[in-house]
Amino acid sequence: MLDTPQVEVREATTQKTTVFLSFTAQSAWIYAISPQQQQAIKKLIAGKTTEQATELLSRLPGIERVSLTTSGFADTSQIPKDISHIHLALFYGL
Repeated sequence: MLDTPQVEVREATTQKTTVFLSFTAQSAWIYAISPQQQQAIKKLIAGKTTEQATELLSRLPGIERVSLTTSGFADTSQIPKDISHIHLALFYGL
């Protein structure tokens, strides 16, 4: 969790010895990707076109948006086949 949760109690009622709360809560959380998961993602998109890679990445759980940038290669429409040339940058929106 990145920040202190914001909690707003909407309603509080009691019935005998039981308390019922209705509330909303909001906070920012980090979605962690392990090195093994990063390697699997790189293998998934290696050698694919940027269009194919974008589609594959957008289907992964927890992924809201995908943006690919290629540079330093003759064909920028293709993801490198060698995963050591693929670098992931993860951004968390609040």
